Amino acid sequence: MIVLRRITALILALICLLGLCGCNDNTADTTAEHEDVSADYGKVIDLAKTEFAEIFKEFEDAQIEETTTMTRTDDAKEIVVQIKYSSSNGDGLYGFLFNLDDYANPELMQHGENITIDNLLK
Repeated sequence: MIVLRRITALILALICLLGLCGCNDNTADTTAEHEDVSADYGKVIDLAKTEFAEIFKEFEDAQIEETTTMTRTDDAKEIVVQIKYSSSNGDGLYGFLFNLDDYANPELMQHGENITIDNLLK
């Protein structure tokens, strides 16, 4: 009886995992997780994508391949959003540094090719 319960629990766990694997919005961009990443930064990521579109509007074929977020401080007030992109003019990384106020409203502080997670970790 105990073996049957364990097998049933294992099957249910696998079904849950498979269900989570199927949760995808089928868009080209994905969110890569890095240490200290929180899924609560959707608003900041959306703002970074909007800014990216404005900055790269001259490159009509620029496509976001991946976004990566990381908090720069322990209190999660500074958030870096790194965008990996591809275009006919070349591929690259472009980053945005946001500061959250006391009400969790993001303010864009800096952006550029040098605002990358690797550069900030050094």
